[in-house]
Amino acid sequence: MGETTARYFRDKLAMRIKAQTEGVPVSAFTALFHDADIHRFTQNVPAPWLVKPRMQASAAGIKKIHNEVQLWEHLDYLGGERHEYLMEKFAILWLYIMWMPSLPKVMWSSHELANI
Repeated sequence: MGETTARYFRDKLAMRIKAQTEGVPVSAFTALFHDADIHRFTQNVPAPWLVKPRMQASAAGIKKIHNEVQLWEHLDYLGGERHEYLMEKFAILWLYIMWMPSLPKVMWSSHELANI
């Protein structure tokens, strides 16, 4: 695996862009590079949103944002490091797992999955 391919697995923004390019459904997202792109996102995607570090694993550093005022305050707090984050639509996904001894596999569904 080359460096470019490996980057898709480490960088959440690169991964989302690549997945979207390949036709994989992803939640609405934006990079945090340009104010105009961020403003456009907030006008088209209703709050709440998640601001996430692009490179960290687990839930470390994730901030749930409820409105534009809170968003711009948080981006001011991030300062020159905001390019290391992305913002995405907050979506609740309900996961139902059913185990039946007669079935050798786990079956799942989500009522929100179609709306990501």
